[in-house]
Amino acid sequence: MKLDTERLILVQADEHAMEAELIGPSHLGQTLKLTVAADWPPLHWGPGPIEWILGMMRAMPEQADTRPWYITLRQQGLIIGTVGFKGPPDPEGTLEFGYSVVSSQHRRGYATEAVAAMRAQIAHRPDVRRLVAHTLAGDPASGGVLRKNGLEFVGTREDPEDGTLDRYELVLDRRGEARGD
Repeated sequence: MKLDTERLILVQADEHAMEAELIGPSHLGQTLKLTVAADWPPLHWGPGPIEWILGMMRAMPEQADTRPWYITLRQQGLIIGTVGFKGPPDPEGTLEFGYSVVSSQHRRGYATEAVAAMRAQIAHRPDVRRLVAHTLAGDPASGGVLRKNGLEFVGTREDPEDGTLDRYELVLDRRGEARGD
């Protein structure tokens, strides 16, 4: 499955792509028939997260719309990042997502555009009432991506692996739209 935005094509990951990526970037590119950025992988993307996601994909095949997506530049056919949800929504309707773009493509608005596409992708889901994302504490670029997509900073928390994280949230109405939009 693919999602088109103004400058991007988001390509939904499947098990074959994720398994190819565990072998290496060139295998990912061959599997998707795209070019992978020379500075792949983006921050926080590697064997550990990929294996965790593969496990979720296999355990919950019916949750296809919560799989990760590869962020691809439309004109160049270049994979520059990932975006997606960290599993299905919890019983209260909270859905967490994450994203990352390779450093050579930072500060160009690609993450903002990809996150907006993800927000639109889940708008049809009545079981999603809140979007949540975490960034490294004090990261102005990531915080900017989230604020531009309607999320608000709600506080910090300590993570045993990542340290201090900033939490952003957006409460949705039953149609998946932000309240007050």
